[in-house]
Amino acid sequence: MALLGVLLARYIFGADIDVEREFAVRTEKRVALQWHFRDEWRVWLSVNGYGSDFKTEGYHPSFTYIVSDYVPVVKKIGNRYQISFRSEIATGIP
Repeated sequence: MALLGVLLARYIFGADIDVEREFAVRTEKRVALQWHFRDEWRVWLSVNGYGSDFKTEGYHPSFTYIVSDYVPVVKKIGNRYQISFRSEIATGIP
């Protein structure tokens, strides 16, 4: 099962990287965060860029979207935003 996760991550990110030792996997226009759960690595968040000149602008906020298996919880703190993630099974837990 762990090997399947590694191969899937390599396929998704299109890079020959050692995903078993990295918590953040980066390729052009995509960054993913993964965590080690039991005997496998799981990608839980993917930040994707599109439509901008990535080499000069990086992850331009207007051309970036996030994909996650978890529910985002957004909290405004002054002029900034804090985004945390919660599993659906934890809904209703403070």
